[in-house]
Amino acid sequence: MKALLKPAIDLEGAKSSPSSPWGAPSLNLTVCELNLLAGFPGFPGGNLLDVVSLTRTLNGPAVYVDGHSIGWILSMKTVFTTGEAAKICKVSQQTIIRCFDSGQLKGFRVPGSRFRRIPRDILFKFMKDNGIPTDALESGRRKALIVDDDEELVELIRDALELDSRFEVRVANNGFDAGMMVKEYHPDIIVLDVMLPDINGKEVCHRVRSDSTLDDVKIICISGMVEADKIQELIKSGANEFMQKPFEIEKLIEHVCHLLDMEPVEAA
Repeated sequence: MKALLKPAIDLEGAKSSPSSPWGAPSLNLTVCELNLLAGFPGFPGGNLLDVVSLTRTLNGPAVYVDGHSIGWILSMKTVFTTGEAAKICKVSQQTIIRCFDSGQLKGFRVPGSRFRRIPRDILFKFMKDNGIPTDALESGRRKALIVDDDEELVELIRDALELDSRFEVRVANNGFDAGMMVKEYHPDIIVLDVMLPDINGKEVCHRVRSDSTLDDVKIICISGMVEADKIQELIKSGANEFMQKPFEIEKLIEHVCHLLDMEPVEAA
């Protein structure tokens, strides 16, 4: 495979290339080189995350595209897999595949493989034609809502999410503001403190889950409490996960990425 890609992309040379600001070796590609590599049939999934997997196999060089991180280039993608299109449209992957195979959703297959690909402009038109909100596609970012009255912790979480350009972040410091913002903002994920000044986090979970338009919203509850029965009550009320304070911010971001089926930020 490497022989076919040379001299445009020298993967072995990347191991000895100048270090990134973090001190790790880096692989610097142009957008054209990245698209060539991502579309190469030798990659099982044929997408950009496979580039990350390959470079990690090569002793882990960091990947930059025209000076930007993989997190940035993923947010600016022009071609999507059926799985990515399904998440953007908030439908099942099988629905996207059926629409593709029936011709309702145009696209192409990766040469020499069965993998389907959908250009951004075609996906945008498909969403418009079918009354699907295009916010996620237009922004290219996942929406996170942090609900906590601990300003220091909020800033730590916010900074960590915003360092990964795939997220946009909003903050609420109480349950009332959170309720208003959930309706208006429709976040992909809520990081929710259980002990808010005006309402219990369990009640917030219950109210979110009672609204069928918010079924796709993920919730991570955070608190210093340790009672197993209280944690189970939160899960029953609609929380997807619970994390006990104090916790490492990096671990929280890992959980966020996991719930949203995103590659962890470290892979970028």
